[in-house]
Amino acid sequence: MSEMVTIKTYGTRMEAEFAQSRLAEAGIESMVGGDDLGGLIPSMDISVQLVVMQEVVKQAMEVLAKDKA
Repeated sequence: MSEMVTIKTYGTRMEAEFAQSRLAEAGIESMVGGDDLGGLIPSMDISVQLVVMQEVVKQAMEVLAKDKA
């Protein structure tokens, strides 16, 4: 079984979900997890992680790097 790896931490769930959608467009499965009770208390968006399977970390990072260009 492959390990899950946090590839980036965001300040809001919205930012993390946007990045997650970019990964999905590239065919990369990911998960968003944070400290906001699953979005129930958005003001608690302190730390939201974007997580992927270990074997696709490099590919996922390349997709996200394209957004910065």
